[in-house]
Amino acid sequence: MHLIFNCVASCIRVSSDSLVWRSRRAGRPEGKGKAHARTPEVGRPFMPRLMVALLGFFVGLGLWVGSPLLVGKAEPWDAEWPFYASVMLIAGAILGAAWPKRWMSVFLGLWAGQAIALLLPPHDRAWALLGVFTTGFGSLLGLAGALCGVLARRVFQYIAPSNREK
Repeated sequence: MHLIFNCVASCIRVSSDSLVWRSRRAGRPEGKGKAHARTPEVGRPFMPRLMVALLGFFVGLGLWVGSPLLVGKAEPWDAEWPFYASVMLIAGAILGAAWPKRWMSVFLGLWAGQAIALLLPPHDRAWALLGVFTTGFGSLLGLAGALCGVLARRVFQYIAPSNREK
């Protein structure tokens, strides 16, 4: 499990001069022209929706694959109560705080990872359809965590504004 997380972390490392997207209108005088396609800007790391969804996917998949090792149960919601809920809330909050505009990608990634994990052994495929729906409801915990992470980031930015030049 540690090897998987190291591989994922090395694939998504971004340098300080990576791309960020901003509107072209930001550099124009007020009222001149329409907002056009987005253009790259050097600054914060750019993380597309797919990459955030992949991170959520690996968290959801890892939750189900690692559940027998971590809690001794084949399904994470069979473990003691706070395990599944806390993993989903914390993962959603971390991903939501890291990429606040991608909160829906966090939800979809968490859900997709869990749904794919249901197709792997030792899970019974006869219950897979029901599992897709129930993991969708469980992923709502991740969505709630992501929205809390977005809110926490906004509050933190309001309390402690950055020293960037505007």
